[in-house]
Amino acid sequence: MEAGRLFVAGLPQQVVPFTLHGQKGGFVTIVPPDEWPDYLQRAWQDRKQASTTGSCPCGASIVLPMPQRGLRAASMEHEDDCLVPDDAFLYAVGRWAQRRDAP
Repeated sequence: MEAGRLFVAGLPQQVVPFTLHGQKGGFVTIVPPDEWPDYLQRAWQDRKQASTTGSCPCGASIVLPMPQRGLRAASMEHEDDCLVPDDAFLYAVGRWAQRRDAP
């Protein structure tokens, strides 16, 4: 997972500060709309937890490679049914929006 790389068009953004393994950072994320169903609200909370604590409710843990030129690219290996990874989360949001906008 690339923390903070997900933006949904038209939604305001926020920065959630955190300290992980002694390193300070900021998780840039959206502000989820109140109209989202519970499963999307939960997925967003899980994404925030995974990105700011290094631990996902699905059991995935953050992998921090050795920094190169002071930069680190973190990754996590999530369970197949986890909605935290960008592609799974975006798909779930897109499917919900399609159903909401269907005639």
